[in-house]
Amino acid sequence: MKILYISGGDYKYGAPKSMMTMIEGLRNVYKIDVILLTKKYNSLNEYCDQHGIENYSIWYRDIMAGSPYTNKLLTVAKHTVKYLSYLSGNFTMKMVHKLPIDFSKVDIVHSNTNRQDIGAYIARKYHIKHIWHIREMGKEDYNVIFYKRKCIEYMNQNADMFIMISDSVRKKWESINLDCGKMYTIYDGMETNKFKRRKRIKKDKIRLVITGHIQPNKGQLQLVKSIINLPKEIRDRVELDIIGEAYPDYKKAILKEINGSGLSNQIHLLGYQNNINEKLTEYDIGITCSKAEGLGRCTVEYMLAGLLTIASDTGANKEIIKDGKTGFLYRYGDIDSLSNTILRGIEHFMEFENIAKAGSEYAREMFCNEQYVQLIFELYKKCLNQ
Repeated sequence: MKILYISGGDYKYGAPKSMMTMIEGLRNVYKIDVILLTKKYNSLNEYCDQHGIENYSIWYRDIMAGSPYTNKLLTVAKHTVKYLSYLSGNFTMKMVHKLPIDFSKVDIVHSNTNRQDIGAYIARKYHIKHIWHIREMGKEDYNVIFYKRKCIEYMNQNADMFIMISDSVRKKWESINLDCGKMYTIYDGMETNKFKRRKRIKKDKIRLVITGHIQPNKGQLQLVKSIINLPKEIRDRVELDIIGEAYPDYKKAILKEINGSGLSNQIHLLGYQNNINEKLTEYDIGITCSKAEGLGRCTVEYMLAGLLTIASDTGANKEIIKDGKTGFLYRYGDIDSLSNTILRGIEHFMEFENIAKAGSEYAREMFCNEQYVQLIFELYKKCLNQ
C-alpha cells in the first residue's frame, strides 16, 4: 500500500508531529510505502531524508486560514496576502505533474490538515482515494476564514473519508454541514514511551508550565493574570514557564503584564523547545488555557509526563480530562476560576499526586500509538474497498 501524505507545516506544530508518529508506526508495523509532500523544504523533509522516506516540496495554497493577531490591521493584512496567494494557487498547484511521483502507484492521498486542498486536486486529477484529516475547530480556536466559495460543499465532493481528531471537532464540522456519513473519529496516537514521570526538582517551589503556540486563543495572558491573582503566600511559591513560539504583539502584552506585576523572576518565556518530552519532567502542573482545542496535544503531553493537568472547559479538553479524577477543568476566560483551580492543586498536594498519576495512566491507554496506527490502517483498507 502506497500513501501520499500532504503536510501543512513543520515539526514545531502538533499536526505534523502527529502525522510523523503515524507514518513511522505504519511503516514499521504494516510496511506502508510513504511519500511526503510539503509546502516548502523544512525539518520534516530533513527527517525523511535521514530515514529513507521519499519526499518532495512544492508550494500549495490554503483554502482557509486563521489569524490570532490582536491588531485588526495585521489581521486584515494577513488575510489579504493569504487570499491573493489562494487565487494564485489555482495556477501553481497544476505544477504537480512536474513532481517525479508515479501517481498511478499511489493508493491513497492523505491530507494531514483541512487548510490545504492540493491533496483533493491530486486525488481528483489522478483518480486516487482521498482522506482529509480535520484537526481544528475552525472559527472557535483559530478564527478561521474560508477563502474558497462553497468550501464545505467542495470538501464533501472531494474526500472519500474525513478523520476527525475528537468528538468536539466532529460536532463542530457537522454543524456546518460537512458530510457526517464520511466522518470517523480517531484520537491521535502518541509515543507514550518517550514521556517519563516528572521528578521534583525544587521542593520549596511549585513549578507550572504552559506549552504551545503563544497567541491569544491559547490564553497564556489569562494564565499570567491568574498567577498574579493568587494569594501572596502561594504566589511566592509559584514559578511559571511559558514555552512556545510567540506572536510578537501578544508576547509584548504578556511581558508588560509580567513586568508590571514584579514577577519577572518567577514567570519566564522560554521560546520554542524541541525536547519537550524531557523538559516536562521538571514541572509539577501543566496548564492549557485555550479557547477551543480540537484535541490538545500539549494537554496529553502533560498527562503522560505525570503532571497535574489543568485545562479550560472548552473543546476536546472535556473529552480528555475527567474533572477531579484525571485532572482539573476551570471556566474558560474566568481568571478567578483558574486561580482557584491552581490554588486547589497546590493546597491539596497529596490529592494532586494521585490525580496526576491517574491522568498519566489514562493518557497512556487512550493515546496508545499502536492502537492509533491500527485504526488508521483499518480505515485505509476500508477506504480502498469502498
